[in-house]
Amino acid sequence: MLLAAEENAVPILASIYNECLKNERTPTSMSDSIVRLLHKKGSCLDIGNYRPVALMSTIHKIFTSILRRRAERSLEEAQPIEQTGFRPGYSTSENTLVVSEMIQKSHEYRFPLFLMFIDYKKAFVSVEFGSLWTALSEFGVHSKIVNTLKNIYDEAKVSVRIRGHDVPVQIGRGVRQGDTISPNLLLSMYFEDSTGVNMGSPLTGRLSHTSVLLTTSFCSLQVRRN
Repeated sequence: MLLAAEENAVPILASIYNECLKNERTPTSMSDSIVRLLHKKGSCLDIGNYRPVALMSTIHKIFTSILRRRAERSLEEAQPIEQTGFRPGYSTSENTLVVSEMIQKSHEYRFPLFLMFIDYKKAFVSVEFGSLWTALSEFGVHSKIVNTLKNIYDEAKVSVRIRGHDVPVQIGRGVRQGDTISPNLLLSMYFEDSTGVNMGSPLTGRLSHTSVLLTTSFCSLQVRRN
Protein backbone atom coordinates (compact mmCIF):
# COMPACT_ATOMS: atom_id res chain seq x y z
CA MET A 1 0.00 0.00 0.00
CA LEU A 2 2.81 2.42 0.88
CA LEU A 3 4.64 1.58 -2.35
CA ALA A 4 1.51 2.27 -4.36
CA ALA A 5 1.16 5.68 -2.69
CA GLU A 6 4.91 6.40 -2.62
CA GLU A 7 4.70 9.81 -4.30
CA ASN A 8 2.22 11.14 -1.74
CA ALA A 9 3.33 9.08 1.27
CA VAL A 10 7.04 9.94 1.33
CA PRO A 11 6.72 13.65 2.23
CA ILE A 12 4.05 12.88 4.82
CA LEU A 13 6.14 10.15 6.46
CA ALA A 14 9.25 12.35 6.34
CA SER A 15 7.35 15.07 8.19
CA ILE A 16 6.10 12.60 10.82
CA TYR A 17 9.54 11.05 11.33
CA ASN A 18 11.24 14.44 11.62
CA GLU A 19 8.73 15.48 14.28
CA CYS A 20 9.30 12.21 16.17
CA LEU A 21 13.05 12.73 16.16
CA LYS A 22 12.75 16.42 17.02
CA ASN A 23 10.48 15.72 20.01
CA GLU A 24 12.27 12.44 20.90
CA ARG A 25 9.00 10.53 21.06
CA THR A 26 6.64 8.61 18.80
CA PRO A 27 2.87 8.17 18.88
CA THR A 28 2.23 5.02 20.91
CA SER A 29 -0.15 3.75 18.25
CA MET A 30 2.75 3.77 15.77
CA SER A 31 5.12 1.77 17.98
CA ASP A 32 2.69 -0.61 19.70
CA SER A 33 3.37 -4.28 19.02
CA ILE A 34 1.75 -7.67 19.30
CA VAL A 35 4.01 -10.56 20.30
CA ARG A 36 3.43 -13.99 18.85
CA LEU A 37 5.12 -17.05 20.32
CA LEU A 38 6.70 -19.22 17.64
CA HIS A 39 7.45 -22.81 18.61
CA LYS A 40 11.10 -23.70 17.93
CA LYS A 41 11.54 -27.30 19.04
CA GLY A 42 10.84 -29.70 21.89
CA SER A 43 7.78 -29.90 24.09
CA CYS A 44 4.94 -27.50 23.32
CA LEU A 45 4.28 -27.30 27.07
CA ASP A 46 7.69 -25.72 27.81
CA ILE A 47 7.56 -21.92 27.40
CA GLY A 48 11.34 -21.94 26.91
CA ASN A 49 10.83 -23.67 23.56
CA TYR A 50 9.09 -20.63 22.08
CA ARG A 51 10.58 -17.55 20.41
CA PRO A 52 8.71 -14.27 20.97
CA VAL A 53 8.42 -12.29 17.73
CA ALA A 54 7.02 -8.76 17.80
CA LEU A 55 4.61 -7.75 15.05
CA MET A 56 4.80 -3.99 14.43
CA SER A 57 3.42 -1.53 11.93
CA THR A 58 5.32 -0.97 8.69
CA ILE A 59 5.44 2.76 9.48
CA HIS A 60 7.25 2.01 12.75
CA LYS A 61 9.71 -0.37 11.09
CA ILE A 62 10.58 2.18 8.41
CA PHE A 63 11.28 4.69 11.18
CA THR A 64 13.53 2.33 13.15
CA SER A 65 15.32 1.48 9.88
CA ILE A 66 16.14 5.18 9.55
CA LEU A 67 17.34 5.30 13.16
CA ARG A 68 19.46 2.20 12.53
CA ARG A 69 21.12 3.73 9.48
CA ARG A 70 21.91 6.91 11.41
CA ALA A 71 23.32 5.00 14.38
CA GLU A 72 25.15 2.41 12.29
CA ARG A 73 28.32 4.41 11.70
CA SER A 74 28.93 5.00 15.41
CA LEU A 75 28.21 1.37 16.25
CA GLU A 76 30.33 0.05 13.36
CA GLU A 77 33.35 2.07 14.51
CA ALA A 78 33.02 0.59 18.00
CA GLN A 79 32.74 -3.03 16.91
CA PRO A 80 35.80 -5.29 16.98
CA ILE A 81 36.76 -6.88 13.69
CA GLU A 82 36.00 -10.38 14.96
CA GLN A 83 32.30 -9.55 15.36
CA THR A 84 30.86 -10.99 12.16
CA GLY A 85 27.20 -11.54 13.01
CA PHE A 86 24.48 -9.02 12.08
CA ARG A 87 26.96 -6.85 10.12
CA PRO A 88 26.81 -5.89 6.42
CA GLY A 89 29.83 -7.14 4.49
CA TYR A 90 30.67 -9.79 7.11
CA SER A 91 29.83 -13.46 7.43
CA THR A 92 29.94 -15.78 10.43
CA SER A 93 31.64 -18.31 8.15
CA GLU A 94 34.77 -16.14 8.44
CA ASN A 95 35.05 -16.96 12.14
CA THR A 96 34.32 -20.62 11.43
CA LEU A 97 37.30 -20.59 9.05
CA VAL A 98 39.51 -18.91 11.68
CA VAL A 99 38.64 -21.56 14.27
CA SER A 100 39.29 -24.37 11.76
CA GLU A 101 42.66 -22.85 10.80
CA MET A 102 43.67 -22.47 14.46
CA ILE A 103 42.86 -26.11 15.14
CA GLN A 104 44.84 -27.19 12.07
CA LYS A 105 47.86 -25.08 13.08
CA SER A 106 47.79 -26.44 16.62
CA HIS A 107 48.14 -29.95 15.19
CA GLU A 108 50.78 -28.90 12.68
CA TYR A 109 53.00 -27.03 15.16
CA ARG A 110 52.09 -29.17 18.16
CA PHE A 111 50.93 -26.49 20.59
CA PRO A 112 47.99 -26.84 22.99
CA LEU A 113 44.72 -25.19 22.03
CA PHE A 114 41.62 -24.88 24.20
CA LEU A 115 38.27 -23.68 22.87
CA MET A 116 35.09 -22.70 24.65
CA PHE A 117 31.87 -21.93 22.80
CA ILE A 118 29.54 -19.60 24.70
CA ASP A 119 25.94 -19.32 23.51
CA TYR A 120 24.13 -16.27 24.90
CA LYS A 121 20.83 -17.99 25.63
CA LYS A 122 17.80 -15.83 24.92
CA ALA A 123 20.10 -12.95 24.02
CA PHE A 124 17.40 -10.65 22.63
CA VAL A 125 15.10 -10.96 25.64
CA SER A 126 17.92 -10.57 28.20
CA VAL A 127 18.99 -7.01 27.32
CA GLU A 128 18.68 -4.59 30.26
CA PHE A 129 17.34 -1.22 29.13
CA GLY A 130 19.46 0.96 31.42
CA SER A 131 22.66 -0.70 30.25
CA LEU A 132 21.51 -0.47 26.63
CA TRP A 133 20.96 3.31 26.69
CA THR A 134 24.30 3.80 28.45
CA ALA A 135 26.10 1.64 25.88
CA LEU A 136 24.58 3.49 22.92
CA SER A 137 25.57 6.85 24.40
CA GLU A 138 29.12 5.67 25.12
CA PHE A 139 29.51 4.48 21.52
CA GLY A 140 28.63 7.95 20.24
CA VAL A 141 25.06 7.41 19.06
CA HIS A 142 23.30 10.80 18.92
CA SER A 143 21.30 11.60 22.05
CA LYS A 144 18.13 12.25 20.04
CA ILE A 145 18.25 8.72 18.65
CA VAL A 146 18.92 7.22 22.09
CA ASN A 147 16.12 9.24 23.71
CA THR A 148 13.67 8.39 20.92
CA LEU A 149 14.40 4.67 21.30
CA LYS A 150 14.05 5.00 25.07
CA ASN A 151 10.64 6.62 24.60
CA ILE A 152 9.53 3.81 22.30
CA TYR A 153 10.42 1.19 24.90
CA ASP A 154 8.98 3.22 27.78
CA GLU A 155 5.67 4.16 26.20
CA ALA A 156 4.78 1.63 23.49
CA LYS A 157 2.23 -0.99 24.49
CA VAL A 158 3.00 -4.66 24.08
CA SER A 159 0.41 -7.43 23.91
CA VAL A 160 0.88 -11.18 23.62
CA ARG A 161 -1.46 -12.92 21.21
CA ILE A 162 -2.62 -16.24 22.63
CA ARG A 163 -5.28 -18.26 20.80
CA GLY A 164 -6.56 -15.18 19.03
CA HIS A 165 -6.72 -13.00 22.16
CA ASP A 166 -4.37 -10.07 22.82
CA VAL A 167 -3.20 -9.90 26.44
CA PRO A 168 -1.38 -6.67 27.51
CA VAL A 169 1.96 -7.32 29.22
CA GLN A 170 4.57 -5.19 30.97
CA ILE A 171 8.05 -5.50 29.46
CA GLY A 172 10.96 -4.92 31.85
CA ARG A 173 13.81 -5.92 29.56
CA GLY A 174 14.66 -7.28 26.13
CA VAL A 175 14.74 -5.82 22.62
CA ARG A 176 11.89 -6.68 20.29
CA GLN A 177 12.64 -9.51 17.88
CA GLY A 178 11.20 -8.51 14.53
CA ASP A 179 12.18 -4.84 14.74
CA THR A 180 14.74 -3.70 12.16
CA ILE A 181 17.06 -2.08 14.71
CA SER A 182 17.03 -4.88 17.31
CA PRO A 183 20.15 -6.78 16.06
CA ASN A 184 22.15 -3.54 16.27
CA LEU A 185 20.87 -2.86 19.79
CA LEU A 186 21.82 -6.39 20.81
CA LEU A 187 25.35 -6.06 19.41
CA SER A 188 25.95 -2.84 21.33
CA MET A 189 25.67 -4.88 24.53
CA TYR A 190 28.35 -7.41 23.56
CA PHE A 191 31.26 -5.23 22.47
CA GLU A 192 34.45 -6.13 24.29
CA ASP A 193 38.13 -5.36 23.94
CA SER A 194 39.90 -8.16 22.12
CA THR A 195 43.51 -9.23 22.44
CA GLY A 196 43.66 -10.01 18.70
CA VAL A 197 45.31 -13.01 17.11
CA ASN A 198 47.90 -13.60 19.76
CA MET A 199 48.42 -17.19 20.82
CA GLY A 200 49.71 -16.03 24.19
CA SER A 201 46.25 -14.89 25.27
CA PRO A 202 42.63 -15.65 24.41
CA LEU A 203 41.08 -14.62 21.13
CA THR A 204 37.35 -14.01 21.14
CA GLY A 205 35.48 -14.81 17.95
CA ARG A 206 31.79 -13.98 17.64
CA LEU A 207 29.25 -15.90 15.59
CA SER A 208 26.07 -13.75 15.78
CA HIS A 209 25.35 -13.98 19.53
CA THR A 210 27.75 -16.88 20.17
CA SER A 211 31.34 -16.30 21.31
CA VAL A 212 34.32 -18.60 20.89
CA LEU A 213 37.20 -18.32 23.34
CA LEU A 214 40.57 -19.72 22.20
CA THR A 215 43.74 -19.96 24.25
CA THR A 216 46.82 -22.12 24.75
CA SER A 217 46.27 -22.20 28.51
CA PHE A 218 43.40 -23.95 30.27
CA CYS A 219 43.81 -21.68 33.30
CA SER A 220 43.62 -18.63 31.06
CA LEU A 221 40.41 -19.98 29.54
CA GLN A 222 38.85 -20.36 32.98
CA VAL A 223 39.83 -16.80 33.93
CA ARG A 224 38.40 -15.38 30.68
CA ARG A 225 35.18 -17.34 31.09
CA ASN A 226 34.60 -15.84 34.53
